[in-house]
Amino acid sequence: MKFTRFATLRLSLLLLVLLVDSYILTTTKHTALALEDGKTSMSSCPSSFPELTGLPGEEAKAKIEKEYPSLLVQVIPEDSMVTMDYREDRVRIFVDASGKVARDPRPG
Repeated sequence: MKFTRFATLRLSLLLLVLLVDSYILTTTKHTALALEDGKTSMSSCPSSFPELTGLPGEEAKAKIEKEYPSLLVQVIPEDSMVTMDYREDRVRIFVDASGKVARDPRPG
């Protein structure tokens, strides 16, 4: 099937809209949880989680989400490109090729 430039552009725009919509829903969910808990993510969250280094990424994610349900926790391969924006309600867990936490997860 041969795509025209217009069809390719429409598909790209649709994917962008879906990505933005997903981001908004995720952010809204975690903001609502923070308000419901009555605590902001940074006021009760440590500056890092060194005890999680070496654990499987999904296990580390579950531990953080259990203790701090208002945080958005992301498991990301170690060499992945990520945005440089700072978000107090987000913790990124970088994992190595075997799926283990490669460095201390921290908010931001």
